[in-house]
Amino acid sequence: MKISNNGKTKLLSLKHKESISKYLAKYGERLKAELQGDWREEREERIKEFHNLLGKKTIDKLASRDFSRLVKSLWASNIWVNKDYLVKKILDPSNINEIRAELKELIYGNSPISERFDRFKSTIKGLGPSSITEILVFMVPEKYCLWNDKPKNVLPFLGIEELLPDRVFKYPLNGKYYVSCNEVLKQIGQELEKAGFKNIDFLDIDIFMWLLFIEEVKKLPKEKRKKVEAKEVEVKIDIDSLSHWDVIGILTEVGNLLGFDTYVADPSKKSAFLDKKLGDLAQLKEIPSFTYERYLDTVKNVDAIWFKEEFPSLCFEVEHTTGVTLGLLRLYQIRNFTNARFFVIAPSNIIGKYKVEISKDPFYKIKNRYIFRSYKELIKFYSEAKSYHKIKDDFLKKEEE
Repeated sequence: MKISNNGKTKLLSLKHKESISKYLAKYGERLKAELQGDWREEREERIKEFHNLLGKKTIDKLASRDFSRLVKSLWASNIWVNKDYLVKKILDPSNINEIRAELKELIYGNSPISERFDRFKSTIKGLGPSSITEILVFMVPEKYCLWNDKPKNVLPFLGIEELLPDRVFKYPLNGKYYVSCNEVLKQIGQELEKAGFKNIDFLDIDIFMWLLFIEEVKKLPKEKRKKVEAKEVEVKIDIDSLSHWDVIGILTEVGNLLGFDTYVADPSKKSAFLDKKLGDLAQLKEIPSFTYERYLDTVKNVDAIWFKEEFPSLCFEVEHTTGVTLGLLRLYQIRNFTNARFFVIAPSNIIGKYKVEISKDPFYKIKNRYIFRSYKELIKFYSEAKSYHKIKDDFLKKEEE
């Protein structure tokens, strides 16, 4: 397996390679047995089945019953009690002709895989990254990796997660980051080849991921396992790289986590950090009619609002580069018809200007209602909110059988 370093791919360090070597020494014979045993026969049967349904000569004949069989056979579908419901959920919004066309484009299209991945994911609802990458790896195992819970857990266990953006361990994968995951896993394949394993492809790499997952990650004491899994919720953000829309997106996600009904002034803008349009993050498409209609036109221009029972609870203005005056003024204009608290969110170096402005007329009249929070403080709050949300889910979820 060869990697062409285009200057963007982060390469394994000596420490990373030593970590891989340590577990190859421990499980090398077991891995060899897995690669040559029942798994070899199973993978060949699955590759044959996928190619019978999705090969260049057969994909145009793919029928609904064939697609149903394909979906039910996916490892990613094993979490569903009722797989017929899953198939119906996918087929209902997309007829088989569209599914056939999108599968053909995903596997055989000429555009970059990042674009084909995103197109399929956005068009065919119901098949997530685990399912999409499973289809790709069984169609072209020498080219495309499988991305599911195994590498998500094993890479942090090996200390290799630092080569990838933090979001790939916490959010649904997009095409751009799938390429990054592909490149990192490819390098692990290179280390397997250096250790004497021949003709390694991404299905073989997946066996290595699976082996470490069941023999190491799953067997960690609970307190140690949490340290590994905690990396999935730990938020590492380069504050200087955040855009105005990223900050609004983060505010909206925090509001959602805390149980507020969230609203954003400009739903068409996109947060690159969260890889979503603000309108997809916010729960409200429009302002609830909590006051007179003539006032709502002013309220709807506030960057982000958290509502409780259809009334504003907290209002946020993000001042990224333009100072704070406009944000203060917008909040001041809604002072008489909401008891909401007013927050100005900005880089730390703006706090001096903020203090000067709220001492001026007319802002000083309600200066006790204004609260300044820096980007750094917001990110810390965001991290804590996500950690709390995961702890809550872990506490309330059913015990593993």
